[in-house]
Amino acid sequence: MTIVRNSTAIEHHVISLYMPSQNYLEESESIRVIQSHSFIGRVIEFSRIMKEVTPDIVVSWDTLTSLISLICSISKAYCFVNGSIRHGIYQNNIHGLLRKYLAHVSKIVIANSKAGLRANQLSQGYVLYNGVDKKFDKENTHRDEVDIQDCVRVKPFYMVSIANMVPYKDYPTIFRAMDRLRCQGIITHLIAIGDGKLRSQYEQYARDLKILDLVSFIGNIPNPESYLAKCDIFVHSSKGEGCPNAVLEAMYAGLPVIASNTGGTSEVIEDNGILYNYGNDEELSTAIKLLYQESETRKNMAERSYQIVLKKYSAEVMIINYEHLIHSIFAGESTARDLMVRI
Repeated sequence: MTIVRNSTAIEHHVISLYMPSQNYLEESESIRVIQSHSFIGRVIEFSRIMKEVTPDIVVSWDTLTSLISLICSISKAYCFVNGSIRHGIYQNNIHGLLRKYLAHVSKIVIANSKAGLRANQLSQGYVLYNGVDKKFDKENTHRDEVDIQDCVRVKPFYMVSIANMVPYKDYPTIFRAMDRLRCQGIITHLIAIGDGKLRSQYEQYARDLKILDLVSFIGNIPNPESYLAKCDIFVHSSKGEGCPNAVLEAMYAGLPVIASNTGGTSEVIEDNGILYNYGNDEELSTAIKLLYQESETRKNMAERSYQIVLKKYSAEVMIINYEHLIHSIFAGESTARDLMVRI
């Protein structure tokens, strides 16, 4: 929706399978909402809209809409672009199998990382990296909106994580790393932003390690950028990623990053952070200790984070890349070939 709202070089028609209140759309958006809840009904309704709109290209960002778009493209004169690969991990379930199958039968595929192409065993495709909202820009953030010292009694070394509390988001490794550091006399405090079905388990895990007083479970909040602006480093532990939004947002806020080396994370981390092996709390604690002790390194990484996003991952860059890609695809295979990533 960021692309649709801000693209000036392409005329967009937005079609949603769900009511605006249930997804990223807003009531003010000019959209068509498919009313049917049955698959056949949705195909028929979508086909009617295609006949009315007569698009040159249909881009789908979801597995179900990709299936519907692909079916309708058989009888409609439009180019179908499958953009449903949004993760750098492959889930071996019905949804994952369907997404992978559709990616292989689609002529044109866009992923948000090279890792997404690899995870779905695609030898080639296009990569359109995510862009970060300007509200995370460190130059725009109001640092006085929150006071994270309200969370703790003393001012330690502040770390922040933003992740849903679900199985593949790995808070336990961060907690074990914090426990290791505490045993070495290094006190860190984690601001954990996010919620999910595992929150109570994660709270108990921190309690069992006797570090619950070093973790602030904030939950889901509308202004994570205000917390990012007050912390020293960003820590991200995940079993898999496509193009990790949370990491990019932290970088835009001017934070050095320590992240698990999974999925597409290594594609966005350069000399602005440290990668460690997923699940290895010893490696993670060593990385945190390094940035804790070396303030100059931390400062240099923070500035590099900001500059990398400005150059490669801002919303403006994403929109320019998207427009260039779509125009190239429309112009023909020979023009678009130069933008294709081969794995």
